[in-house]
Amino acid sequence: MDERKRIDIFFEFRLRELDHVCLMKYALERLGYRVRLIVYKSATWTRFCFLKRNAPAMAIGFKMEDNRSVSYYLNYYKSSKLVLLNMRQEQLFSPLFLETDISYPKDEAKKVYNLCWGDATKQWLLSHGMEERYLLNSGSVQMDFCAPEFHPYFSTRAEISQQYQLDENKVWNIFIASFTGVEKPESEYDLLKSLTSLDYHPFYKTSGDARDGILLWLEKFAIDHPDHEVIYRRHPHERSDAKLEALADKYPNFHAITEHSVRQWILVCDVINTWMSTSIVDAYYMKKPTCILRPVELPKVYDCVLFDNADFVTEYSVFEAINTRQLTPGFPVRKDMISHYYANEECVFAHKKLCAAIDDILKRPDSAITYDPVRENASVKARLKTLLLDILSFLWRKRLFPAMSNSKNVSVSMNSYLFYGIDRDIKNTMHRISKTLGDKI
Repeated sequence: MDERKRIDIFFEFRLRELDHVCLMKYALERLGYRVRLIVYKSATWTRFCFLKRNAPAMAIGFKMEDNRSVSYYLNYYKSSKLVLLNMRQEQLFSPLFLETDISYPKDEAKKVYNLCWGDATKQWLLSHGMEERYLLNSGSVQMDFCAPEFHPYFSTRAEISQQYQLDENKVWNIFIASFTGVEKPESEYDLLKSLTSLDYHPFYKTSGDARDGILLWLEKFAIDHPDHEVIYRRHPHERSDAKLEALADKYPNFHAITEHSVRQWILVCDVINTWMSTSIVDAYYMKKPTCILRPVELPKVYDCVLFDNADFVTEYSVFEAINTRQLTPGFPVRKDMISHYYANEECVFAHKKLCAAIDDILKRPDSAITYDPVRENASVKARLKTLLLDILSFLWRKRLFPAMSNSKNVSVSMNSYLFYGIDRDIKNTMHRISKTLGDKI
């Protein structure tokens, strides 16, 4: 196989990334490339194996901010001469996080191409030493799925209704949660502080208080409005919670659900609620009425930069009025803020712009870059251990032994991390994209 026509795409979280990495695979293959999708954590296990892979023309991943993170990808291959593209899956942070140097490009990372969702990321990277030629300001590929052309890709409201016993004729009110730090063990706080030099205890304390306040609102709303379905869509990283399960057991119109992407839920729901989830941008592009719930004030230093000067709902009465559609305020985040952080255009899909830019780069005769990786010398014991884990990962991906999702000792996100049956899911996702788009891409 001509390695100059091969592209590897690494991804981490099934719910966050599978849709758009499959869309990129579909588009690039239509340009004549052979694309392989690689689970990021699986690559952790395989990089010490005895047989490294031949380097492709391009490896697409994320978390490429310094020599060590860049070397993570390079150690997967025999050669360090290729093109790297950092998708930067997270591009919206808090002011406090931006004060750190965690996401700044350093050393070899300055020779990595970077996807910019909008001008904000581009200017931020330029201010930290990146050359403009390495910045691809194509917009967010994820947002393409918000366009009407992609609506047939998702399950219908009737199908979701049947799957979760939701009354299709009621109003569906969803809260998209992002309380990943609530109830973390103390050791995780300490680890985060050692990595970032930041103390996030105050943020997680506020998160817990906000979550308790929002749950009270949701419970009261479910009681007062039995003609509404109240859906708490958990973040995949949220731990199992007895309080949530008790509410779901107590009220027939209250549901705690983890499955499906946020875009799937935003599409089929009538009113969207969030605390500080960046999925609010999906709601914007899908033109859905949306609330930012703040029963507890969140200090600006911890808040997402996108929410600067946004309109917050701080009283239950306002939350109730908007969710019963008696009050129809404008979108809570300013349009100019969204345009600053997202370069998506209604008439041009971001994945088409990005794949065209990738094709242009790889057609250049001198496109390959020689990187200087940090080579990791693993012991024989470590190599044997990773080889065994690689075999187990293969069996897991192929569904050759049972999933553990029903075990109380496994977190909600475990199957998302270990990618049980991911090969089947990739095949199904590719089929749905092909069926949805056909020649329209």
